[in-house]
Amino acid sequence: MAAFSSAASSSVVELCTAAELDTATSAMFFHDDSEAGGGSFSWPEAVEKTMSKITRPVTLRAFCDKYKIPASYTTCRADGWAACRTPPEGSNAICVYAEALEAGMRLPLHEFYVAVLLHYGLAPSQLAPNAWRYMAGFVLLCHDAGVQPLLSAFHYFFSICAHKGDSLGCHHFKTPHAKPGDRRRLFTGRMPRSHDWKSRFFFLQAPSTTIWPCPVQWGKPSREAVRKPVVTSTTKMAISTLLERAGSSGIDILQFLSRRSLPIGQQETTLIPRHVVVKVEATAAAGSKRKSPEIVGPDFALAVRSSQQSYAGTSTLPGFSPVRVSGGEHSATRGLVDGVAGMFQLAHKSMEELQEKEQELQASKGELAKLKQELHVARTQHAADIAQLKEALQKANDQHASEVRRLVEEHQKATTAHAADIARLSDELLNERTEHAAEVRDVKAKGQRELMRSQEESCSMIAEFYARGCRDMKELAVTLYGGVIDLSELTTNESFLKPNNVAHVERDSKQQHVRLQLKEYYAKGVRDMRQLALEMYPTSIDPSVLRAELLLEPEYHELGCSPVRADEDQ
Repeated sequence: MAAFSSAASSSVVELCTAAELDTATSAMFFHDDSEAGGGSFSWPEAVEKTMSKITRPVTLRAFCDKYKIPASYTTCRADGWAACRTPPEGSNAICVYAEALEAGMRLPLHEFYVAVLLHYGLAPSQLAPNAWRYMAGFVLLCHDAGVQPLLSAFHYFFSICAHKGDSLGCHHFKTPHAKPGDRRRLFTGRMPRSHDWKSRFFFLQAPSTTIWPCPVQWGKPSREAVRKPVVTSTTKMAISTLLERAGSSGIDILQFLSRRSLPIGQQETTLIPRHVVVKVEATAAAGSKRKSPEIVGPDFALAVRSSQQSYAGTSTLPGFSPVRVSGGEHSATRGLVDGVAGMFQLAHKSMEELQEKEQELQASKGELAKLKQELHVARTQHAADIAQLKEALQKANDQHASEVRRLVEEHQKATTAHAADIARLSDELLNERTEHAAEVRDVKAKGQRELMRSQEESCSMIAEFYARGCRDMKELAVTLYGGVIDLSELTTNESFLKPNNVAHVERDSKQQHVRLQLKEYYAKGVRDMRQLALEMYPTSIDPSVLRAELLLEPEYHELGCSPVRADEDQ
């Protein structure tokens, strides 16, 4: 049957956002406290009907060799058993995808893998292959950076996503969306994709002395598990170290994993209470019945599985077809002897650990005694420092009081001197103001006189330049029309000519401006005399001959003025 993933029938939801949705929607992806576990969940029909394409025993043995699965694990074909179905009770088996082993999953499971699965409440077969790549890369990068692979740090760099539709129950990790400038990407590179990986799975049965430390049945995360955790100082330090190790451009994860040995965990053994007794019976061929003494561990003994299951996965579990990795049958006696040997090995290891702990305890006691001595010395020194500081404080207080009294006296003296200075300066200011007022009056009077004199001088200069203009024009007229013009008559009528709107020339004006102003009145005298001559002798004088510019144009050019045209006065 075809794999149950398809672009048309499934889509991805980031669970950290789905946790904030309404209850009906988020219930698709999360469990609550009222749900018993994975057995109470229902999965899409496409998932439950997807059967594995791995059916040949030789293929399973090849997986064991390629991915170095310990011989104590028994591989079983999933004959008619879907990946989402919980393995039979007592089978001690889990579902494993072939692509997950290719991506980075190794047995026994690494402790960090177990922590992730327990945190989200997921079975190993609920993680997509690329999720195993990210977890493997994270563990190896933490090892290179010298930090512990913290779940809180992993949660910072990766957000868990769930598929919905026909792929409900499958999860993977992605880099969460971050604010500008907030780096959250450790790895780069395009991840490989396989469209039929969900149809390539089998089951692994753990050894009889081992239990799976992670969920074996499919489940759903809790809402609390996907929310942003509290970031402690230890987590912040780990995040900073990992970012520094990854660099600004990140690490190509496929190249990174291809050069490394993938993370693997330690074998775990199930322990039983001290009252469990292991009895060994001799075989019937010995001729007489003998019993070995009862062996009771001081605190523990190795767990022995029910007689319904034989050693090394040689029995057939309901729905499974095991592939035997050892050829012969193991007797019950052999199994018990191996169990006893394992018990003593474990006891020896425990004694070594106890001795190490005892040595650590003695070292801690010595360190504690040293710390107590240092604390006593520190307290004595602290008491001496306190007494010294109190004495210094008293001296400082006395000195401060004396200084305050001195400053108060100086302040009073300064206040008295300041008042005297204020009175003296007030008198000086009054005198200076009186003198200043007198000086201002004198300056104003002088200015008025200067102004009047200037105005008189201006009027005189204007009259002089006006008369000069009249005189020059009169002389010009007499020169041109001497036989016609009566000089005495023209001179008599000249007395009626006066410069109108006389304005005084300011003395402070620039020389150029003064010259222009005086020249204007000179020109006015020329024009007025010309007009008088034309009015007295209209038939005798030709206006085109008696022109004002004959007198004004040269000097106007010298002054930078425009010439006065005769026709302007017509």
